[in-house]
Amino acid sequence: MTRARMDGLYLIMLGSSVFVLLGISLVIILPCISKGDFQGMFYSASCALHRQDPYNQANLIAVYEAAAPFSESDPAFRTIQSFYCYFPNAFAITVPFALMPFWAAQVLWLFFIAITFIAASLLMWIQASNIYPRLTGALVCLLLCNSGGLLLIGNAAGIAVSLCVIAVWCFLNNRYIALGILCLAISLTLKPNDTGLIWVYFLLAGRVQRRRALLTAALTGILALPCVFWISTFAPHWRHEIQANIAADSAPGHNSDPGPNSLTGRVSDSVIDFQTVTGMYFPDPAVYNRVAWLLTVPLILFWAFALWKYPHTKVEAWYAIASISALSMLPLYHRQHDAKLILLTLPAAIMLMREQRLQGRIALVLSIACFSLIGDLWLAKYFFIERLIASGNGLVQNILSVILSRPEPIILFATAIFYLWVFVGRTKRSFLNRSVSPTHVAIP
Repeated sequence: MTRARMDGLYLIMLGSSVFVLLGISLVIILPCISKGDFQGMFYSASCALHRQDPYNQANLIAVYEAAAPFSESDPAFRTIQSFYCYFPNAFAITVPFALMPFWAAQVLWLFFIAITFIAASLLMWIQASNIYPRLTGALVCLLLCNSGGLLLIGNAAGIAVSLCVIAVWCFLNNRYIALGILCLAISLTLKPNDTGLIWVYFLLAGRVQRRRALLTAALTGILALPCVFWISTFAPHWRHEIQANIAADSAPGHNSDPGPNSLTGRVSDSVIDFQTVTGMYFPDPAVYNRVAWLLTVPLILFWAFALWKYPHTKVEAWYAIASISALSMLPLYHRQHDAKLILLTLPAAIMLMREQRLQGRIALVLSIACFSLIGDLWLAKYFFIERLIASGNGLVQNILSVILSRPEPIILFATAIFYLWVFVGRTKRSFLNRSVSPTHVAIP
């Protein structure tokens, strides 16, 4: 192993150590927050095991009040966590944890988040380390050091996103295909809103990848459908209840409200969908949702059309995945923990940097901005942001608020457009010139 690769590997080890130590420290210092997202999944699964409707808010609040570790917790916090918004398929993964004591289940859950996220980060470094091992290691180290909140929050995205990254590496390198199918199926079972468009890529990316996507869908169905039927036997109205929970949690003034008067962008683990930008200018949810979709959904359709129309190389596949990994965060509700999916942009960025062109410099800037803004380092903004925002008024105040308190969707939008431009331009040229065979070009 060369000295440069050893240095890159040392940076990965440093980032992994900071990630784990910082995450554990936050869990110990902030125990109430650390139980937050996981307790929602744990006790909803416990409700289901006792054949009680987990989408009924009163049921979950009763369970929290009956559990000794939460008897002294903030009632408002319990109310927030009682809006259970996962589809029944998630019970295929969470029910086994509900069979354990809460403390043991939480430790095991956080262990899985840590080990899968580190493994995903290492694979992305391996993917690009033949080009710039030190720079790649530094970028991965930045993301790892900036991700202790994954362990603090304990959201299922920590596992779902990491397994999706592992699956992408397996599929594009034609290695450990069975493992890749299993990882992507578990990811889709837990959080299809995070990784569903990555699955769509493989569905549209040619015969071999389409077969893998269909096998993944079949395995996902095997995991999910029994849970849907099971929940429907004692919670027949779960579809309406989950819609009501999502609407209540996103209502003005509530936990996930993207509107201008919410705490979005001024708390840790901010909401990052594009509604947080359009909501600053259009307070009506019906309007800001439509505007956000008008700006993002056509890009997704254009991406899918280009993917279907132009055959592409394995190298160009990384540009397509980089674009959709950022774009998939924007049309629907997502938080910062979901955006760790942009780890998939790293190989594309490093390949562009190798060419030492303007595109490479743009890719580097976007990578640093994304890896910095979607994690813990940006929490520093909370100490000074209110004073800066208060210095403006009207339109100026809104612009300052978007730039300072809600920059994540802006940088994700820019990243998605940039890699879509690169992907379409290069695949179109290759297709028209007939000079590249997608079966004979390997990823560096």
